[in-house]
Amino acid sequence: MASSAATTSAAPRDDNVNARVIGRKDPFFAEIIDSVGIVSVYNYVPSLGEYVKQPAMGPLFLIRRTKAPEYALYMINRSGVKNQFWGLYPTEMRIKAHDEDKLLEVARRGEPERPRFWFSDATPLRRLFDRINR
Repeated sequence: MASSAATTSAAPRDDNVNARVIGRKDPFFAEIIDSVGIVSVYNYVPSLGEYVKQPAMGPLFLIRRTKAPEYALYMINRSGVKNQFWGLYPTEMRIKAHDEDKLLEVARRGEPERPRFWFSDATPLRRLFDRINR
């Protein structure tokens, strides 16, 4: 999984503020490994056979935790009142990067939820994908 010695894309002061926000919501939060400015979330709806945009948009963080799951994606939701959390289980995950569509797909084996994260640029998408797969 990701190395904790990485520099995030946000400014250090911003990371301190974001770390406090995440720490208030997740008592097992240890550190921010990487961050991406703004992403949108789409969830697969089996009955429709397609992805539907969710009321969740904001900065996305790859975080390390002190309790399982050790790594997670955490979004500070700017479009709603509830922040979003997606645990990453290395042996149980399928993670795909769709560079042409600027999408990161995260799926846990056996679960119907398959969130996709839309990035405005493929560069942070690829960086985050590479960090998750280390």
